[in-house]
Amino acid sequence: MTIRAILACAALAGLAAPEAPAFAAQDDRGPTVIDPMGPWQLDMAENNCRLARAFGTEEKKTLFLLEQWDPSTEVS
Repeated sequence: MTIRAILACAALAGLAAPEAPAFAAQDDRGPTVIDPMGPWQLDMAENNCRLARAFGTEEKKTLFLLEQWDPSTEVS
């Protein structure tokens, strides 16, 4: 399994984990949930790897990106 596949799986596992109750208890309004606008997009190019997904609505869109350049242990 390549480092890109491992990082992609780790990112998805982290996003699927439930929110810690301590964080939810600090805000009386509760957590803000932003629904996804579509599926995850994975781009595995020669020198970089990107995992992206859009959340929210067309009027108020949030784009979540994870990128890795070259063989590296860091993700931005």
